[in-house]
Amino acid sequence: MRLIKLVALSAFGAASMAWMACGGGGGTTSGTTGSGGGTTSTTGSGGATTVTTGSGGGTTGNGGSSTTSTTGSGGSSTTSTTGSGGGCGSAQTVDYNVCSGNTFFPDGTCLDGECATIPLETRVFKEWKAQVKAISGLSDAQLADRVKVVKLSHSDGPDQVFVRIDYVVVLGWVRSRQADSPQLGNMPLQNAPTDAEITLAVKLAVENAEWTGLAAIGQVGPEAATQAGFDSCACGMNIDFCHIDFQNVSGKLLVKGFKEINPAQNQCKEARVEVKSGQLEACLDTPCSIN
Repeated sequence: MRLIKLVALSAFGAASMAWMACGGGGGTTSGTTGSGGGTTSTTGSGGATTVTTGSGGGTTGNGGSSTTSTTGSGGSSTTSTTGSGGGCGSAQTVDYNVCSGNTFFPDGTCLDGECATIPLETRVFKEWKAQVKAISGLSDAQLADRVKVVKLSHSDGPDQVFVRIDYVVVLGWVRSRQADSPQLGNMPLQNAPTDAEITLAVKLAVENAEWTGLAAIGQVGPEAATQAGFDSCACGMNIDFCHIDFQNVSGKLLVKGFKEINPAQNQCKEARVEVKSGQLEACLDTPCSIN
């Protein structure tokens, strides 16, 4: 009787070991798409198979799904996971050289007003610099680092007398062309303007929000963050890097984008993104054109 029990136990143990090695006659397949390279395929006794596929696997946008299905003992088990990722594809390259108008890259000959051609330009520039420093709180060094004066010019009339200051705001990869034009009269001047008249003219010409906004930017986000902001509105937007500008009142430095959705139906989208953070400020449905 004891001999019969021992034989039975031995048979049961062998069967258990065979089940553990072979998966009970069933198959197990696990597919994982993630980082890593190469494919490894191993086939054990009884048909157990493990497949791992590395980078180059498919990735589907944010909020991917995970599905797990298990079929009883000796059956099959399959796990499939689709991770986060996605996006709109290639980013639009920032290239200021394609922009028309004044240069985005001053040659350095007028950084402190050295290019003035008449005394009035020098006087107006000096007052302008004093006022923008006072508004922004920027030091001479900080102002020189962020603001590159392109040129000074003036008009003697006959309709208007003014001095124009063209400059480029530079913050990392961001370049924004700006100009201030203090108006000194509506007809040819009989006498040179007084210091008080120049101070008032500059005060009216300078946009306070621009300078407080500039001072509030420690650094701008990477180009990819700005691209992602537009992608969150619509893929394939045409980003206008030639006209990055400060928003009135808020002083935020914004870049605009535009996309045709259905030209035949006059349906387009426009968007604005803050370059400091890459945050989408507006995503609007708009007519492609107004007749």
